[in-house]
Amino acid sequence: LKTSGLRHLLRIAKSQYDFHSVRNTGGHRVQTASLMDSYEVQDHLSHLATFAFWSGVDKAACTWMLRCTRHERLQALSRLSGDEFSPAVFECGTHMQESDVVNLPEMLPWLEKHLPELEISYPRLPYLFSLFKAHKGCHRWLANAHNCVFSEAAMLVQCTTEAALDVLRTICGRLDTQDGACSFPAVSSMYEVLLNLPSTPSAAFAADITKCFEAIPTGDVPHSLQGAVRWIFNTTFGENEGKVLCVKWSVSNMKPLLTRWKVQCPPDGEDYVYISFDQDRIVSLSIWLMTSAYCAFGDRVWLQILGIAMGFACSPVWCTVYLLFYEFHFIQRLRSLELPQLLVHFSDWFRYIDDLLWLAGIPHYFFFNPSSPMLDDNPFWIYPLHILEIKPEVQEWFPATSPWLFGKKVNYLSFTLEIVPGGFTLKRYIKRAELPFKTVQFLQYRSNRSVASLYGTPKSQLVPYLYVHSDSASARVTLADLVDILVNHQGYPSARVLRVLNEAIGAGQFPGLLYDHTEIEL
Repeated sequence: LKTSGLRHLLRIAKSQYDFHSVRNTGGHRVQTASLMDSYEVQDHLSHLATFAFWSGVDKAACTWMLRCTRHERLQALSRLSGDEFSPAVFECGTHMQESDVVNLPEMLPWLEKHLPELEISYPRLPYLFSLFKAHKGCHRWLANAHNCVFSEAAMLVQCTTEAALDVLRTICGRLDTQDGACSFPAVSSMYEVLLNLPSTPSAAFAADITKCFEAIPTGDVPHSLQGAVRWIFNTTFGENEGKVLCVKWSVSNMKPLLTRWKVQCPPDGEDYVYISFDQDRIVSLSIWLMTSAYCAFGDRVWLQILGIAMGFACSPVWCTVYLLFYEFHFIQRLRSLELPQLLVHFSDWFRYIDDLLWLAGIPHYFFFNPSSPMLDDNPFWIYPLHILEIKPEVQEWFPATSPWLFGKKVNYLSFTLEIVPGGFTLKRYIKRAELPFKTVQFLQYRSNRSVASLYGTPKSQLVPYLYVHSDSASARVTLADLVDILVNHQGYPSARVLRVLNEAIGAGQFPGLLYDHTEIEL
């Protein structure tokens, strides 16, 4: 489709939209958009749908792009033909259909036997789809596991594993008091990093731990996810001897409400049941889920035999547990080898899923060398780098005064940290700013959302905008840019946006902020 033809199509579609406002049951004015019946518009869209489809851009979900259907199918088949997937076939070589796989003895019958408390509502498989990562020029492949045969099991594994992580954090806190090193660098949000930054870091190193989801083994092999899962539940159940993990499950909403360690689960209620997990039960459910990751594409089915299936509710938690297994044992190895001179450099390191930030004045290469032997008496290795890969995200290095480089400026999550004399500076980092096209982050004011919910947008952006800066002047500039985008590009009323932000700044409490937020007035 030529650019001129696409613009013509968009002009036609836009001219046929009839915008009008109504009041919803809460009394809020809502802008509703309805596409009027038009043969010309329908004819253009039907023609377009034969060879292309609309999709959101990764990191800019409100920005739509046109993607070629044939190209995307070829990309998907190329991925499914790799080492990570195996086609589901009968012994005679015939390809299985979705219903055949679901009714295998090790699939739905196994789940119904081991989770009799639940009624599996959607006996179907997840399907493969992708998002285009425009800032990296590649695809993010996912399995849409919403309302499928794995949905309930994935949510149960997620909430129980998160409860185990909370216990492990407490255990590591006790162990770390002796030398100050951190054996639990996993964090749950960007704010946890920002609130725990050291006052005077000497150097910074940030990295993306790549190939996590697609390369981590899930079978019964060395360096497998199974070993990490068994380790965390063995450790935490040992800490809570005589107790079980008790999950309060909503029958109507089909999701977990609460997870607690109990000696015995309370009686069931009218709209909820309690599901009790001992160590063997939750480990067997986790291993079943990671080794039964079937997905559908068209009328064929594939089994993922390598890597963590992205799209499950528990997938990010599994990645956290796998990397934490090596981080915990790395710190314990340094302690057993009695190397305090190395332990002091690991008090300020953070990892959010697969994004690593390490603030220490020691060359990172010592510990991220793929050729370093993974031996019990070798202190210079952390992760299994024959499986994973460390991709540095350092933007600027200190001038070389030795054979080793030290990071001065790094991008991490949504902020840029730069080491300066006597401390550091922070400013907001926007990945999508480097894209070769204009992106849209927020909904238009003239949309089908209520006015009350639309004004939640500037308030929701206020906290991250404040914390990713180290001074009030730069925070004010960034907030002014936010106002400019909302007013001049998204159609928000200027006076109302400014009033909402100023009231939130004046009334808000922001613990741990590096400056006085009351100095900001828009």
